[in-house]
Amino acid sequence: MIAEKKPELKVGEKYSFFEVILLPETKPGSYPAVLTLHYTDASAYPFSAVSCQTYSVKGANPSKLTLQAKNTAISKKGKLKLLIKNPENHAIKGVVSLATPKEILTGNNPRDCSIKARSQTGTFIEISNLSALAGSTYNLFWIFEYDDNGKHFSIIRPVTVKINANDGFFGIGNIFLLIVLIGLITLFLYNQFYRK
Repeated sequence: MIAEKKPELKVGEKYSFFEVILLPETKPGSYPAVLTLHYTDASAYPFSAVSCQTYSVKGANPSKLTLQAKNTAISKKGKLKLLIKNPENHAIKGVVSLATPKEILTGNNPRDCSIKARSQTGTFIEISNLSALAGSTYNLFWIFEYDDNGKHFSIIRPVTVKINANDGFFGIGNIFLLIVLIGLITLFLYNQFYRK
């Protein structure tokens, strides 16, 4: 579904749209709804932003499982880690995925995940910078879906990824390169003026 395009959104101006979506016949419970907003800045550079929330079908009970994730920073590639805690007295099998803006690519997404009774498990998804600008910050959303007792459950956990500048020349840090350059210049000047 694509909303009507608006050529410009002035400061303080709002944009909204309304759409009726027909849902397939599904189990009662909660399901994720992912919304991607595509926009450009004043320089016409394209960006996207992702938002995620759940919707309920025939009523939904909250899940007892919890998701924990930390914000991270990457320049080119990295891993986002997720911890899933299961306080239930039985094992849970589900699918974990990551909703991302178009500027960030994912590997191994989605993936199956099993959590033993009264335990926790960790998982990760690899991410890489496709076209995100250094200094930008993006919201991503972990989504864990599973079925239990005839109901569907969806848990959402937001996480923030900051895009850092590249790590320098051939992956060597810029500070290290600056120190080496200063050392070489010092050695050159010493040989030119003090050594006879």
